[in-house]
Amino acid sequence: MSTVLYRKYRPKRFSELKGQQTIKDILIHSIKNNNFSHGYLFSGPRGTGKTTTARLFANAINDKNFGKNEELEEYREDSIDIIEMDAASNRGIDEIRELRDNINYLPAELDYKVYIIDEAHMLTKEAFNALLKTLEEPPKHVVFILATTEPHKIPVTILSRVTRLDFKLAESDELKEKIQDIAKEEGIKIDDAAMDKLFKLSGGSFRDSESMLAKVIQSAEGKITEEIIDSVFGLLPEDGIIAFLNAVEKSNAEEVKNILSQINDTHLDFFLEEALEYIVSNLKFESVIPILLNIIENQKFYNNKKVYILAKISNIAESNSLEIENEAQVVKQVEVKKVEKKIEQKSKPVSEIEEKVVETTSQNIIEELGNVIEKDDKRLGAIVKTCELGEIESEILTLVNKYNFNIKY
Repeated sequence: MSTVLYRKYRPKRFSELKGQQTIKDILIHSIKNNNFSHGYLFSGPRGTGKTTTARLFANAINDKNFGKNEELEEYREDSIDIIEMDAASNRGIDEIRELRDNINYLPAELDYKVYIIDEAHMLTKEAFNALLKTLEEPPKHVVFILATTEPHKIPVTILSRVTRLDFKLAESDELKEKIQDIAKEEGIKIDDAAMDKLFKLSGGSFRDSESMLAKVIQSAEGKITEEIIDSVFGLLPEDGIIAFLNAVEKSNAEEVKNILSQINDTHLDFFLEEALEYIVSNLKFESVIPILLNIIENQKFYNNKKVYILAKISNIAESNSLEIENEAQVVKQVEVKKVEKKIEQKSKPVSEIEEKVVETTSQNIIEELGNVIEKDDKRLGAIVKTCELGEIESEILTLVNKYNFNIKY
């Protein structure tokens, strides 16, 4: 169902292509003025419309009337002169050599042969070298479009011979407009909260949002709500987020384990980000921010992320327990030496006062600094307020806390 829905609503006109307005303008202008390049690199995250745009461009340069109204008179779905190649499975020099042999033949039915090479970064070094010779002196009737999610893996020699266009993830309004259009065509309603959730889940990828929408439609009866999306993808509502933050704040590993068991592994990262967003939006559980940031940063290096999170919370609980024990021992020592302490306090009243002043001043500095930073960055300001003063060196103030974060300001 998800694949069918995605293919069903693939744009067949530039006007149907949501987002990437700058790229559309560049391509349309180059076609109208007949000065388009013979080699392009479309780079950007997956699901941002690279292959779709390549297909539209391939059709447009072969449409003699495109320049008049900037729209296609006919969209050719399977022309033999528009060749798509998946570099992930055709990555060797033999495939590129075959391609080089074929480009010398004139197009069978169109003016231009267009080669769309998807996942171009997967080509071998030898294949890139073979392709390079073709890009240096391409036949006039051939256009190459390389599409990739990892442009840094494309050799510099290739980059210097193509026109690079960088695709961006969709903005919220762009993606929600697309979702709304599809839902309307499918005869189903979707509320704003549900569209917001799909946008966040997809990370701004059109393809992912459409695949997710297809899954949700199967479970919805006339209307898609945020609750239905949570149910389909194994997410927790706001009450679950609050319960999780409360458990983390109390270092309750058992409760954290119970909550994590309700979350789909695929969307664990999304849940952690939502928890962080809740703190920033509601200014609650600020003490949990350093822990969450640490978890979000480091859990990506572990195969079993939930186990890592539980281990982290357990370590914090153990650390807190040791601190309490140490504090208890200190209290006992103070009680035993109560009389001696009183005598010492009477003999050193000035030192006592000085220490109190320093302690109060330190607290004021932290509070004041946190308030100033919060005006620009609530998340960072909240983190600062959990810190203690470190050292001042070369006019740099260092803040530290028990979660091993170092902040310089």
